[in-house]
Amino acid sequence: MNSVRNLRRGFHEDSITAETIMAVTYKKMSDYTTVTKTSAIREGRGKAFTVNGKRIAIFNENGVFCAVDNTCPHAMGSLGRGRIRNGIAVCPSHGYAYDTETGECHTDSRLRIRTYPLIVEGEEIKVSC
Repeated sequence: MNSVRNLRRGFHEDSITAETIMAVTYKKMSDYTTVTKTSAIREGRGKAFTVNGKRIAIFNENGVFCAVDNTCPHAMGSLGRGRIRNGIAVCPSHGYAYDTETGECHTDSRLRIRTYPLIVEGEEIKVSC
């Protein structure tokens, strides 16, 4: 238990055991929900999903996937119906562009979307939200 507390405060090499690493890894993995298969999202496109009561959009750019809020804060358009290029998701309603790593809007700096951790295991896309 001490090792887990130390991990939360910072990396303490002398207190980490293999058992601690497995416990921390397991906890983090348990926070992820399987959403879809990689083949379900076309290259350069997004798709909307509901995960744990939240509407999110998952994008596929050259086989690299990312997850963000589905709703564009500008006019409530569905980002999941949009496209992605160079890490920028574009809302199909009015063309508002969002950085999928930071959530910042390139069109209006007052706007922002939430980004979500995502992992791919085999063909499964899993998101933590």
